[in-house]
Amino acid sequence: MNSLHITGNVGQQAQSKDVENGGLVTFSVGVSESRKNEQGVYETTRVDWFNCIIPTSKKETADKVAAILTAGAKVAVRGKMQSRE
Repeated sequence: MNSLHITGNVGQQAQSKDVENGGLVTFSVGVSESRKNEQGVYETTRVDWFNCIIPTSKKETADKVAAILTAGAKVAVRGKMQSRE
């Protein structure tokens, strides 16, 4: 089963696009890894970035979703993972 669940922050303002069968929303999600340092303070040690695409049946829906996904917003994404060749 190809299933992925990520929780992180939106990198840049999401973009909506008009396509033949409706709309697309594209955005990136940064997932950070933190650890406690010697002083007991959490420090971010790395950030992994995921490019996400949401297909919609209407361009207007894509515009509304893109307006919600602002830079820095917390988001949880669930879907399948696809690599590009």
